[in-house]
Parts: sequence; C-alpha cells; structure tokens
Amino acid sequence: MWSILGVLLLCSGASAGIRPVDLRCEYLHNPIGLDEAHPRLGWKLVGDGPAERGQRQTAYRVLVSSTAEKLSRLEGDLWDSGRVDSDRQLHIEYAGKPLASRSECHWAVQVWDEAGKASGWSQPARWTMGLLEANQWEAEWIMTRPQEQWEKQRKDRIAAEKEANLNFTEGDPWEWYLVHRPHTDPAPLFRREFKIDREVAQATVYVTGLGYYELYLNGSKVGNHVLDPGWTDYTKRVLYEVYDVTASLRRGANAVGVMVGRGFYNQLHPYYQMRDTQWTGQPKTMVQLEVDYRDGTRQTIVTDSTWKTAFGPIVYDGPRVGEIHDAREEKPGWTAPGYDDARWRQVVIGPKPAGVLQRQMIEPIRVRTTLTPVKTSQPKPGVFVYDLGQNIAGWPRLKFSGAVPAGRKIKIRVNDGLEPDGTVSKRMYSYWPQEYTWISNGVAGGVFEPRFRYSGFRYVQVEGVPGNPGDLEVFGQHVCTDLTSTGEFACSNEMINRIQRNLRWTLLNNMHSIPEDCPNREKRGWTGDSQLTCEAVMFNFQSPQFFTKYLGDLQDAQHTTGVVPRYAPYGNYRVSSQDAPAWSGAYLMNAWNMYQYYGDDRLLRRHFESFKRYVDSIERTPGIGGVGAPRIIGGGHGDWLAPDVRGRGPEGQQMVETSYYFHCAELLSRMAEVLGRGEESARYRALAEEIRQAINKEFFDAKGSLYRSDKPTDYRQTLSAVALYLQIVPEEHVQAVLDRLVREIVVTKRNHLDTGFVGTKALMEILPLLGRADVAYAVASQTTFPSWIWAVLTYGATTIPEHWYGNIQQDPGRGSRNHPPFGSVSSYYFKHIAGLRPDPAGPGFQRFILQPMPTGDLTWARASYESVRGTISIDWKLQDGRLRVDVEVPVNCRATLHLPGSGSAAVTESGKPVDQARGVRFLPQQSGAGAYEVGSGRYVFETALSAPAPRT
Repeated sequence: MWSILGVLLLCSGASAGIRPVDLRCEYLHNPIGLDEAHPRLGWKLVGDGPAERGQRQTAYRVLVSSTAEKLSRLEGDLWDSGRVDSDRQLHIEYAGKPLASRSECHWAVQVWDEAGKASGWSQPARWTMGLLEANQWEAEWIMTRPQEQWEKQRKDRIAAEKEANLNFTEGDPWEWYLVHRPHTDPAPLFRREFKIDREVAQATVYVTGLGYYELYLNGSKVGNHVLDPGWTDYTKRVLYEVYDVTASLRRGANAVGVMVGRGFYNQLHPYYQMRDTQWTGQPKTMVQLEVDYRDGTRQTIVTDSTWKTAFGPIVYDGPRVGEIHDAREEKPGWTAPGYDDARWRQVVIGPKPAGVLQRQMIEPIRVRTTLTPVKTSQPKPGVFVYDLGQNIAGWPRLKFSGAVPAGRKIKIRVNDGLEPDGTVSKRMYSYWPQEYTWISNGVAGGVFEPRFRYSGFRYVQVEGVPGNPGDLEVFGQHVCTDLTSTGEFACSNEMINRIQRNLRWTLLNNMHSIPEDCPNREKRGWTGDSQLTCEAVMFNFQSPQFFTKYLGDLQDAQHTTGVVPRYAPYGNYRVSSQDAPAWSGAYLMNAWNMYQYYGDDRLLRRHFESFKRYVDSIERTPGIGGVGAPRIIGGGHGDWLAPDVRGRGPEGQQMVETSYYFHCAELLSRMAEVLGRGEESARYRALAEEIRQAINKEFFDAKGSLYRSDKPTDYRQTLSAVALYLQIVPEEHVQAVLDRLVREIVVTKRNHLDTGFVGTKALMEILPLLGRADVAYAVASQTTFPSWIWAVLTYGATTIPEHWYGNIQQDPGRGSRNHPPFGSVSSYYFKHIAGLRPDPAGPGFQRFILQPMPTGDLTWARASYESVRGTISIDWKLQDGRLRVDVEVPVNCRATLHLPGSGSAAVTESGKPVDQARGVRFLPQQSGAGAYEVGSGRYVFETALSAPAPRT
C-alpha cells in the first residue's frame, strides 16, 4: 500500500533539485503507541545529483491524515501546515487537531528549494498514538502472592543472610541460594488463554513488568527485546512497550504468557543500599492486549484476577547476583493454548508502582552479536575455558548436543581476565563474582542462556560437564542497547584504529538503557562517566532517545533541594550522595550536547527550571559549598583515576570542581539565551564571571603559568588543561599557560599524560584547538605507560580499562577492563584528527567545522557522520607535500573549512583555483592560512603543505 502511495505522492507537484527523505517522528521511523501529545517531525534532504551545490530548503509543507487513503488524496484532515517559509527541517511540532489515543497519523512533506521550486511529496510515513490517559489502562498489576506475605518472607531472608554472615562479594550464587529456607522466589510465570472468533483487523499489546519481563503469545516470544523495560526510578516513571501482534493471533484458542525477573526493581544484593531502595517490591506485570475486529468491535484482554501463576525454572536471579536455571522446573508449552495449568495458582492483584506509565522510546536492549570462541583450554581437570577473543557485555550461551544427567549442576564463571593458572579470574573490584548455574533435566539437547542478568567478560569457564567437552558448544551473546552506528573513523595509524574499535565496543558494552560505568560490577549510571563520553557516543551512535531518557533519569533523581546525585537512577534520596559539578553537572552538559548535536531545544525548555535549581543548590550543598574562599567549592571526585593514584587526584578537588561550577553556570546562561530568557541569561553569565574570577584569584599562579588546587603537589596537567578547556584562563595568559602545559607533557613526562577521567577529556580537546595538535597526537599515539595503546600491547586489550593499568596481574583486584571514561578520546579522533566538529552557530549540524590537522606520522584520515540532517564526510590525504581534502556537506547545511598551508593562492578545488570554485567563499577574517565557507555538495580541495618545524 505504502509503495503505491509513495509513487502517487512523488508524482504530485513540480520537480525540484531537492527532496525530503528519511521522515522521522520523535527521531524514529514509523513509531507506534506514542504518548507524546505533540510529536515532533523531521526529515533529511537530498539533491538530484552530487554536482549540485549550495542547495537549501526555503519552505516546507506538512500534511497529516487520519488514513493512508486520505493522504494519497493529499487531504490533511488532521493537519495541513500550509506553506511555511522556513529552512527548518527538524523538531517541527505537530500542531493539528488534538490527537486521540490509538489514533493513526499518516504524513508526508513537501519542500521548496533556494530557487523557490517545489519538490514532489515525500514517501509517506506513519505514527500511531498510544494510551494518553491513565484511565485507559484497564489492566491491573498482577503478582504471585499477597504483598504482606512477600514482605515478611523478604525480611526473614535478609535476617537469614545476616545470621549466616553471608558475604555477597565472595562465593557464588549457588552458595547464596542455599542460605535461604525457603529459597528465594523463582522468577514467576503468568498466563491466560482467550479465544478469537472473528477476522482480526489489528491487534496491539501494551506491556510492562517489574523489574524485567518477557512476553509470549501462542508459544513464541513477542519481539526481540531483552532486559525490558529500561531501568528507571520506578517511583517516578515505569516504562512500557507497545507491539503490533496482529500476525501472532489465530482464530480459536490463543494464549498469552509473561515471565518476570527481578531486575533493578527487586535486587537481592545489598551493594550501595540498592536492595533497600524506595521502589523495591514484589515482581509483577501488567498487560493490555487490544484486538480490533473487521466488524468494528474490540476485544480487550488484560491482566486481572483471572490469570494464573506459577514459579518457573529461573530459581534465582538478579543483575548483581547471577542466575540459576533449574531445567527440571521448566514447563514445556506453558505459553501455548491447551496447556494444563490446573495446578497453577490464581494471581494476586498488586499495588501500582508510584511512577507514571511512560512509553519506552529508547532503542531496545537486544542480543546484538553472537561470538564463538577463538581458543579453548583445559587449565584443570574438568575445567574448560573458552576465549571469545573480545571483551563484551552480555551472557554466555551453552548448547549440549547430548544428554546431561538430570540434576547435574553446570557451573559457569565469566570475567575479562585470567589467573596465572589459566582459570577465569574472580578478581575484580571487591572480588565481585560473575557466575551462573544450570541444572540439567536430563533431556538431550539442553540449552542454557540467562535472561535477567548480564555480565562483562571475554572468558567463559565451564565446570561439571560430563563426558566429552566436544559435546558442548559455547557462545558469547553481546547484549546492549541496540544503537544504530552513525559514525566511522579511520586513519593511517593502525593502532589508533584499534583503539577506536576498542572504545566502540566499550561504549556499547556500557549501554543497558542507561550510560553505565561498567557491565561487570556496579552497572550504574554514573554522571561523570556519561558527560565525559557523551560526545564520543553521539559521534559513533544514533543516541538522541537514549540521552533523552537518561536526562529524565537525572531529573527524577534530583533532590527537592536541587541536588543531583552522582548516579541515576537513584534509589535512596540521601543528600549526602550528591556529587560536585564535574560529575553531577552532567545533567546540563548532556542536555547541551543534545542541543549541539541534534538541535533539540525542547529538552532545554523542559528541564530548564530543574537546571536552575541544580546550579542554585551547588554552594549550599553540604560537603560541596562553603569551603575556602567565596564561590570556591569542594567535594566530589575531582580528576578521578590519574595514572599514579587509585582515586581522587593528589591535587584535591577544589580547582576542578569549581571550574565545572563555572561551566554549569555558563551553560545555563547560554541555554537561557537560546530560550529567549534574557534576564536569566544575564544573571547566570554574571555568576559565571564571579566564579571565574574567584578561580583565578585562588588557584592561578601567573608567575609559574600554572594552576594549583587545595593540596600542594608537583605540576598536574589536569588543572591547566581544564582551565584552558573551559576558558577560565585570563586571555593575556593563555599562551603562557599553554606553553607550560606543553613543556610539562613533552619534556617532563616525555609525551605522556598524567591525567584522570576529567583531565584526559580536557587535554585532548584543548591542545588541538590551541594549535598544538602535534602534542595531542604524540600523547594519543604513545605506546608506553600510561597510554591507550600500552594496554593493547601489554595484554591485548579489546576494550578500554577503568584504570590506566587495567591488567589483573599488575593491578590485582582493582577496576574493570570495560569502562567508558577514557574512551572520550574518540571525540578527539573525529574532531581533531579527521577534523569534523559541530559549530555552535548552527545546532544540529546545520553548520559545522571541517579542519584537518595533519601531524606526526599521519598520512591520511577520514570520518563520516550520519547527522540528523544527512551524511557529513571528510577524507584527507597527505602525499608529496600536498594535502587533498574531500568533503561532503548535506543539503540545507553549511560548513567552514580550515586548511593549513601558505594561503589561498596555493589552493585548488576540483582542479580549479579556489577563487573560481562554484559554491566556495573565502573567509579572510578567519585565522590561519585559509578558511572557506561551503554549502551542500561534494568538494575536493588541494593545497601545498610544507612539513611543520619541530616544536617543543
């Protein structure tokens, strides 16, 4: 239907040089079940051919219709925007008739080019509305037992753990499981049968479960999501999913089933008090299946007291305690019609979570890749170790070709390192075990694959396998939020390409509905980790919905005082768990990146009052404000995990944290300006200036051209790097501070950094921007400790470690090898080696900067980025003293290209002198040898480039 409709639409209207493609609603293709009353629409633009340059949109018209047929007749009965004279192509808010729940919206767009010619209509797109009113949820929350009974049993089990002096940081899940009598509740199963007696037109299911769920219809799992729903503060928001299940239903008997795991809703592990959060409750689910028939009637199947429940084969589960699967407790056929559930119990109607129901808009967590071992070993009798060759987040999958005796326990341990004897290590921070147990039911062809617990690992150790280990196949399931890849980077230094691959794995491994710190230990959404890697994520993966969700988590976690805690979701509202701005300021920094990379100003509007409360709270927060001189703050993490420390930097936290206090105030002023709130912009600009002056008065040593902090130390690179990066240094001292920083890196540290999480990001960003790309590259390409490449050369790292060491033998029992913050270097690769970065003058890459920086031994580099407006690419090559730069600029965008060299006289574009090139404008006011403004199209620039003189 849509393909025919698309032809009809495209044939209508005049032909023009540009046309709209890739229509999206709330960043998504044809989403269903939206609960946003005014969805935003957007599109990309393409030209008729690469030869066209400077193409842009000057007007648009959006049609939204209630049926596909009406749209084919160009009847915008829901909304006809009319011709709007604007170049806007993103975040156009639906402004038609009020949308009712369950309504269908079919839409298309037409645009006008720079010559005023109209395009044909786009291919049609579609979205549907979900349940917009709380009273439209007819389903109830169901669970296995009365709440009072569950609460008493839970208290008894916690008491039994204390009596047994149970140490959750040692042992394995099987030992913990045996402590409890009766055993901890298995993951519950819920089911109901129903009949279909007419022809179905449409069937939609709305479903959620706490903490995780899997939904089945007629014996098959619905969708390919895992670990649904995403983790939130369940007292504020509970996410639900929507599926079109029309094809899953059949005439006659049907069955729906749900399996529910604990997830982060009902944790067993006491770590960081996460077992005693304000949201902890009994596992439960809610399902609403709406079947619309051809005759216009609707049948609704909902979770209510008619459902039945039983415990399933997952007898012990939790995101931090592992998973035990007893195959003897499996119930074959329980999700299909005709199953005998006579012995199952009736469900209990449970209390509603305090959080509001919200449509899950982030990309789902899925099994993204399946890995097979590259090596197998037997370090001890009966112990088999499988090396996947890659550190991943996810879980192992075991497949037995023969029968394993009933009752046989197969023990599986995973981790990212080996002990000297070749066994998989238990050692990690606090000896955190990552183990699973599968108990056979004696049936041939048994398969074990966890459902509700993921780990970080490269190695899989299996014990208890009977007979020939060749009867066992082992796989690694890579499990993460399934973000689409949007960026590619490569250069002539293959080791840097290796680091880029490693950090892409690391970023994905730490996405499970939140940007987390590590998949093997804490699994928490640490704020500092997210702000430091936000740009790296955005360059590599399409992530606007991901960060929109996380900004909601941060807002939910904000205390009534305005304080933002150090991680989110946050389950224990203690003001003492706040953090200083280098970490908690991620709330503003991530939102600003959303504006810079995606042009999303709605987030600024919706969070602005919360941003103000946060900035206003900083100085009055216990442990943060009130230290030292006025406007100086302390506390927090400072520059975490520099090479020579295991925690906070020896210089103390005051300089770093006060600098980020300045940054947050300055960002808030910029946000207010974007939103047209001039008075507030001026207020926070003045606050930022007061903080800047206080920093320079308290910490700047003009004579030594360096910054100090609250504790005396030798020179620390982070302090001056942060001051330069955040533009705190007085203008007249910038060059001297930079020169001292360079001297300390090149001479004192012999081209090594001594920075932690915060300082590394600042260092690698500011050196190229201030003309020292050579020093930045020397650090990035360093092969000895501390460096990114050292970890690869020393122990074959396939991800980015938490500590610069990251080697279990050299750094025993500390840290993980799968930690994102030092992966911030990816944004340096894109922005300063390839030379592609956003321009604040044109958010959402309507304008951007191209600035190749050949240096060191680099002879070529390239990057492409699928922006929200289209594909941007830059590809530069250095050969025989000449630099060739190929660039691509999307329709409706402009770029500023900076070329090194001796001047425009030596520059050609597509073989012609640059002053004769069509669509190229020389910018003499720009610094450097040559800067040019170009519109959309493809360009090939060449210039003479002499080797730079050595600098120190």
